[in-house]
Amino acid sequence: MHMLALEGVNAEPTNLMVKIWLIGLALIVVGILIVFFGTLYVALLSGKQASGEGGAVIVIGPIPIAVATSTRTLILVLILAIILTALALILFLLSLWLGKRPFSPQNIS
Repeated sequence: MHMLALEGVNAEPTNLMVKIWLIGLALIVVGILIVFFGTLYVALLSGKQASGEGGAVIVIGPIPIAVATSTRTLILVLILAIILTALALILFLLSLWLGKRPFSPQNIS
């Protein structure tokens, strides 16, 4: 199967791109394992009666929207959302600073 290649654009993945992709995949797997083992831990410790709290963050552009079942969980989720938004902003600014913009008009000529 052929990849879509534009004239003048290198479609081959670089070593850095592969490393970043693998780090992202590893973070997803670690997150799934944390949720799985956390749920298992709570279920085993609580016996018959179990209670839990939950929360979620939806990020639309640079704006995080948090939903939670309690105030404590909401604060935790908001702190994590702020950290992740700051990390995304830092990575975006770092990519601009390094000048690596793969879909900029200069690279598609």
